[in-house]
Amino acid sequence: MILLVETNFVLELAYGQEEYASCRALVDLARSNDAVSLALPAYCVGEAYERQIRRQREREALQRRLAAELGELSRSQTHAGRLEEVGEVTALLAESAEEERRRLESVLVELYEDAMLIPLDESVTREAHRQQRRRGLGPQDALVYASVLAHLRRSAGGALPEGSESCFVTRDNDFADDDVRADLDDLGCKLLFRFNAALRYVRSRLP
Repeated sequence: MILLVETNFVLELAYGQEEYASCRALVDLARSNDAVSLALPAYCVGEAYERQIRRQREREALQRRLAAELGELSRSQTHAGRLEEVGEVTALLAESAEEERRRLESVLVELYEDAMLIPLDESVTREAHRQQRRRGLGPQDALVYASVLAHLRRSAGGALPEGSESCFVTRDNDFADDDVRADLDDLGCKLLFRFNAALRYVRSRLP
């Protein structure tokens, strides 16, 4: 079973979001069971960093605004007793941003060991341009989709074990398109939109 994942899988692991446990179980399966392999478009590594940096900058901007408001409030004795509570919030914003950066780094290092990175090469970028026109995808989604298609076509061409099953799991509803699903079906790949569902599916296909 080849499980193709994208940026949201990385972020789910890094930020410990609602389906973290299923993502963790999928990584553990890929590590411990030769019948399961993970594949991640290399483009998604850069996209994950970009989202983390944007998130950190938003936190820092909020922290600066709060600090400015605290400065104003500190001039009033009316609010003096509650300023410490708000100060703890600003400290939490700074600490959480740094912790998330460390967690993202750790998750990526782990995935470099446990997942196959699908290269972002000239053929993928050309295919991405084609899929923007053909399937109406945005540039970022098109790069992910073109990477997935490239990996599946290599599999169909014999680069991966004969009879290997494939599943693409994404939380991005831009892929919830009948034509996209038909493309993937033609390549023997199942499309799922929940990591919990992907875990159940992978387990159901194991001997």
